[in-house]
Amino acid sequence: MLCTRVITDLEANFPHFPLAYYFFSSQSESRADPFIVVRSWISQIILKKERHGEAKHTCAFNLARERWENTDGRPASQAEIMELFAAIAQSTPNCVFIVDGLDECTGTRYSLEEFMASLKQAVSNSKSRLIIFSRNESDIRNGLRVEVSSNAWDLIEYCISPDDVKPDATLFSHSIVNRQLQNKDKSDREYLADRMADRFDSMFLCIKMLEEQLRGGKNVRQLQKVVEQAPTNLANLYDHSWARIMKLPDADRIRAMAIIRWATFALRPMTVREITGALLLADVECDDISERLPDAIDKEYIATEILGLCASLVETRGPNSDFGLLTVHLTHFSVRD
Repeated sequence: MLCTRVITDLEANFPHFPLAYYFFSSQSESRADPFIVVRSWISQIILKKERHGEAKHTCAFNLARERWENTDGRPASQAEIMELFAAIAQSTPNCVFIVDGLDECTGTRYSLEEFMASLKQAVSNSKSRLIIFSRNESDIRNGLRVEVSSNAWDLIEYCISPDDVKPDATLFSHSIVNRQLQNKDKSDREYLADRMADRFDSMFLCIKMLEEQLRGGKNVRQLQKVVEQAPTNLANLYDHSWARIMKLPDADRIRAMAIIRWATFALRPMTVREITGALLLADVECDDISERLPDAIDKEYIATEILGLCASLVETRGPNSDFGLLTVHLTHFSVRD
């Protein structure tokens, strides 16, 4: 969301700057190859004719066409792609290249450090800018700091702190408490919401994962105890969720583990309908599949037979017009870790 806001801001305030961006997804097949980012950037820049003028468009487009004509129809190699990217970055003034979630790239084919060194080589000594949104991973940091001979590179870094997001985290906490505890006094709701934001150091995910434990049937002292005893870091939070799954009855535990496996290892996010079918086919102890078919794939089915079993480790996304078409995801990339 931060990256999206930055892109929107740049497009509004610097409309003549050719801008290209790429968002990594934890469940995208392309995350094994960081150089897919550069291919996307090149494609976007050479198609900026309408917004950025004929001259800039023609320069980048002609550079790409010239190299394409020399490939005799074969896909461009990594070296050729990087050469073209460097040529565009050097010849097209004020290009802005943005990548979000670089830490979610597995880099199984090429290391992120190698990728960062290539980017640095291409963009240095140009008027182009590179913006990276990422967790503070060592290989990305090392790649940013690697020395490239005779090339100028100014690195500006901003580390997001809890104070940066506290106002938003507090609003988020209040929205959850007000929704879950409508039967409590306003002063009690405000205290619980503020305490949640403070205790979890403004971590949205920790606040979100406590939501299901905030039940209106508990008294205020019990709710305070829930907040005060909740794990304050993600590792312990996931341990708590995992322990809850392990205590489920055998059939529910097996189903929950299957859902988590599909959410983790599928090459693309699966729909609720697809996962429902996969769970039916995997149930080797059931001779008659029709015995396990849900009466309906609706809100109640998703809440009790998918989300409720997985202890906040998975979530569904998409419009609610057809519950079967909602896709199932891990709640956060750190769950995969």
